[in-house]
Amino acid sequence: MKNAFGKLSTGIISAAMAAAIILSAKTSAKAAQQIELNKEYSADLGAGLDYEYKFKAPDSGSFHIETEFTVSDKENANYCSVRAKFTKDENEYWNEYIKVDGKSASSEYSFKPGQELTLKFDCVIYAYSPKKKYDLKFKVVTDNPQNFETEDNNTASRANKIKAKKVYKGILNAEDEDADWYVFKAPKTGKYRFYVNNTSNTGRSASFQVYGYKSKKKLDAKNSATLIEGCGNFKSKKISLKKGKKYYIKIEKAHPCNASYDLKIKKVK
Repeated sequence: MKNAFGKLSTGIISAAMAAAIILSAKTSAKAAQQIELNKEYSADLGAGLDYEYKFKAPDSGSFHIETEFTVSDKENANYCSVRAKFTKDENEYWNEYIKVDGKSASSEYSFKPGQELTLKFDCVIYAYSPKKKYDLKFKVVTDNPQNFETEDNNTASRANKIKAKKVYKGILNAEDEDADWYVFKAPKTGKYRFYVNNTSNTGRSASFQVYGYKSKKKLDAKNSATLIEGCGNFKSKKISLKKGKKYYIKIEKAHPCNASYDLKIKKVK
């Protein structure tokens, strides 16, 4: 009986040690790999392994993440997926499960140039076979349209300067309650209007709010609106401005996902 208990104890201890070794192996983090924008990378995945990559926000424009997950042998392939997570400063912006033979793209994002961002992949394989090849391809793709917003423009003091007749574009990050500020300085005395269009194409009825400001802190109540994807066009009331007078525009509160827009201002009668 004593020998049996001794063997049992030894077995329990051995199993605990083995579990600890496995857990340690699974949770031991590799140094994150620094990746370049617009370059495709490939990861040969293994069950239970995490992959972490670092990259920097582009100097201008926006970016999104493209992924493709494949398995060499399709048997039990339906039990495999990859979880993709994109974070900044521990805040999570994208979290999605990518199925086998599935291609996926994140939303468009815009951040202050040079900010360090993290992309993680967690391979979820319920029927893992070392004979199969689990392959993930991914890249961070940049988009740099003309007159795109420049972050950090989240406050009136950091508002992007805009001119009449030009069309400006921007993206609101829903996850961090992003706000985009713009300021217009009248080149001539007269009346002006500003126009904002919701250009989102998410299929999720992305919306945001627009406000005009007579100064950094004085709201122009008559010039505010909520714009919803698919029907979001706004034309402000006429705004009387003397030469050199500034007028501010604030776009914020994207919901329930990231939203894109364009903005222009022009002189009217």
